[in-house]
Amino acid sequence: MGSKFNWGWKIGLLYGGFVVMIITLAFRASSEKVELVTKNYYEEELKYQERIDQQHMADSLHLRPEWTVGHGEVSMKIPSVGQAAEVKGTVKFYCPSDAQKDFSYPFTAKTDSEVVISHAGLAHSLYRVNVEWTQDSHQLLSESVLKID
Repeated sequence: MGSKFNWGWKIGLLYGGFVVMIITLAFRASSEKVELVTKNYYEEELKYQERIDQQHMADSLHLRPEWTVGHGEVSMKIPSVGQAAEVKGTVKFYCPSDAQKDFSYPFTAKTDSEVVISHAGLAHSLYRVNVEWTQDSHQLLSESVLKID
């Protein structure tokens, strides 16, 4: 008597395993959390050319913030150009992996002074940091990537 487990059963099991794998992948993909950087991304996209101009202005004036990540704090130093005595702006921390870790920090500082931000509230993660500030009547923008350990 021959074996009941012939090539037909093997093809059926292979096909069944493939179907189970595809259903598992589809379920996992549909349950994956997808977060946008901002809730009103369409309005911000329309204003994106202004952001590009602000970045070019900061680059042409060589005004990139210098970052130092220390124990328990993050410090930012904006170099001075011109006669600006005071710099006002906002630092926005975006965590690509979790929108609940995002936050903004408004600041006012003297030029060439450091702005110290406590990162006790920051989780250990990678952050995209956008700094928008006004200096010498120029609207400026700088983008950086920081890793908080």
